[in-house]
Amino acid sequence: MSRNPYDYYITEEEYALAISNGISNSTLEYRIRSLGWSKQKALTTAVQKHKKYPLWALELAQVNGIPYKTFKNRIFSGWDFETAATRKIGETNQSRKRKYPIEIIELAKKNGISYSNFTKRVNRFKWDVMKAATTPIMSKEQSLANARKKSTFRLGIESFWNEKRPLRKVT
Repeated sequence: MSRNPYDYYITEEEYALAISNGISNSTLEYRIRSLGWSKQKALTTAVQKHKKYPLWALELAQVNGIPYKTFKNRIFSGWDFETAATRKIGETNQSRKRKYPIEIIELAKKNGISYSNFTKRVNRFKWDVMKAATTPIMSKEQSLANARKKSTFRLGIESFWNEKRPLRKVT
């Protein structure tokens, strides 16, 4: 269906009608010119209102350092207003079951082992939990020295250069 170019022209009376229906001029223009709505639909469809939250809950969230977006997402996820406004960010539910005891994780932290490194050692490399928490992390120099010791390439190069060969004459 082709539209007449004059369908995009908005008269002063239409602007006045939109204002009386609670629709701003920019919203009316966007609906007609960008979205391609008919003038009748653009003039009569009400603007959607955003959900408003209780002022006390917003103030409580602000006092507790909870950003507005975080508060809004918590409400959307089904939290009640008070909990969404008071629970600190990053605070976990105490009833959550842990895969590893908190004491072991604290021991690893005390030994300079990050949580991700600890879990990698246990899950990927199949280390014992205590070994993973207590074995110190190697420095780059130690790691390089171990790699050089175990490298078969290095042994091959050394044997190549160490073997006796007759000298060639340069002509």
